[in-house]
Amino acid sequence: MALTLKLQPYRFALRRPLRTARGTIEQREGLWISLGRGHGDAAPLPGFSDEGLLEVHDALAGLGESLPPAFSSSLEGAARAAGAELPAALELLSQEVAAITPLPSAAHGLEQAALDHIARARGGSLAQLLALDGLPSARSSVPLSTLVDGPEAAREAIGRGARCLKLKVGVATVDDDVRRVAALREVAGPTPRLRLDANGAWSREAAAAALDRLAAHDLECVEQPVAIEDLDGLAWLRERAAVPIAADESLRTLADGERLLAIAAVDCFVIKPQLCGGLLAARRLARLADEAGVVVAISCSLESQLGCLGALALAAACPASLWPCGLFPALLPESELPQQLRDPASSLGAMPIVAAPGLDWLPPVSSPSQRS
Repeated sequence: MALTLKLQPYRFALRRPLRTARGTIEQREGLWISLGRGHGDAAPLPGFSDEGLLEVHDALAGLGESLPPAFSSSLEGAARAAGAELPAALELLSQEVAAITPLPSAAHGLEQAALDHIARARGGSLAQLLALDGLPSARSSVPLSTLVDGPEAAREAIGRGARCLKLKVGVATVDDDVRRVAALREVAGPTPRLRLDANGAWSREAAAAALDRLAAHDLECVEQPVAIEDLDGLAWLRERAAVPIAADESLRTLADGERLLAIAAVDCFVIKPQLCGGLLAARRLARLADEAGVVVAISCSLESQLGCLGALALAAACPASLWPCGLFPALLPESELPQQLRDPASSLGAMPIVAAPGLDWLPPVSSPSQRS
């Protein structure tokens, strides 16, 4: 039976605006993609993605009921492939997706829908499908990091079992950042990990000076302390700072990862599947990091629950060197949180993996707030 592709726009407001060094985010919008039995999320992140939602829609809307034969053939082949044949089949699928669109978030949504369809057809979870290709068996749970904006949010998160807190910095002055980080550590005590994210706010010299003052607060790492394009700056800073360095926005392609490793620029790869072109591209980066002994953290891009579930499946399939992952942030409305996190008594320390076919997700009945 021929597969058809359907698009459903969505939009939701964040529970509170998120201030970053690259602007303030108040709402998210994207496209839910249905393909056969599978579903995917295409949601470029304003201020971070190079493409916009209209471009993504135009790239995918023309497919409709006329999917390229080579893509359909690769999808059917992966659904039927024996275990030993699956790695090559998934690689071929990834190539066919790239041939359809070069836009990272469009490729992510289309590929995620295809992978979900394949996993359902094979009767296993998406995490199991992604783990089959040379990686360890899928985890039963994934450690989480929790994005907070101050001491009160930190108290609430710790009360729910959060073991890693993340704070945005670089939005105001370094003096302000030092005060905020000190207040957070005072509330948290010595046990929870504390991670900072500068979103490329600082120059090399400013980053070094800021981390000299912030290092006293026992930081797990700082994500993207310098500009996205300044890969050499990450290496320069890593030689001088007492805080581990993580690449986030600088990490989009396999070539980026190889360059970062070649110059010993980072201690951690923060991998966002939505921004790097899909789950299979993200998995290549995770494998590259693991081979080099660099830890990995998988992160969503504030997209809908569907996109976050895909990132969760990838995290479950990642190598053992996995740091807490930025999935299902509390900024998302309740409708975009999985049932396991809607209960105020549920733990924010780790997210269990549901052993259900595919992603175990169906598009909700649309509402005015979800339509673009």
